[in-house]
Amino acid sequence: MEIICQNHPEKDLSPLMVDTGISPLGNRRFICAVCSRIKEVGTGKLLKGLGKTYIDNGRQTIPCHVNAFSQQPHGCYINFQLLFHNSGVEAIEL
Repeated sequence: MEIICQNHPEKDLSPLMVDTGISPLGNRRFICAVCSRIKEVGTGKLLKGLGKTYIDNGRQTIPCHVNAFSQQPHGCYINFQLLFHNSGVEAIEL
């Protein structure tokens, strides 16, 4: 699988992200060779509890934002992408 880093506004610079294997969260981890941005891709079950939404991928339970998902299919398995920011982790449905 090849993933292009979308953190670069220059059209000429579209670096591929390097696959570094399985992360401690149990997802496939990709790192940009230019800006060191981290993305993770995985599959997990969407759970709701204590007023928050979580993704359970079998190894970890990852908190996420409800508005990041189109239909909010709680209890269903989804493909997701994690983006790591300074303020926290953002989960996006693929």
